[in-house]
Amino acid sequence: MSFFHFLKTIKEVEEILCVDIDDNTLERFACRIMPSTSDFLSRRETPLNVKVLKGSVSEWDSRLKDTNVVVAIELIEHLFPDTLEQLPYSIFGIIQPDIALFTTPNADFNVLFPNFTGFRHDDHKFEWSRQQFIDW
Repeated sequence: MSFFHFLKTIKEVEEILCVDIDDNTLERFACRIMPSTSDFLSRRETPLNVKVLKGSVSEWDSRLKDTNVVVAIELIEHLFPDTLEQLPYSIFGIIQPDIALFTTPNADFNVLFPNFTGFRHDDHKFEWSRQQFIDW
């Protein structure tokens, strides 16, 4: 189950904003957020508003005002240094969510390829060790 589909099952979640800077990613996600057959068969008690927005994690976006939770699943390793440097200020200084969740591949551990020394994706700018992630 994708994280998005998991969020849809939480009745307290009223709005999900999917933000990305890449048009192709946004188009793919716009297709994935369409209601499924099961959504019609077991309706939510409260409506769920889902929006796909083009934006950058390093720039203030008024559409993100009052965001309670920020989730960045395997995002930071794709960022250039200047954007990565701006990210904590954007999230914690401007948006100020109650919860911020970040995930990134662990350079110390790769269950599929234990002796692999490269990056897991050709767009990765880096892959941090656990300690580097903690220090960040």
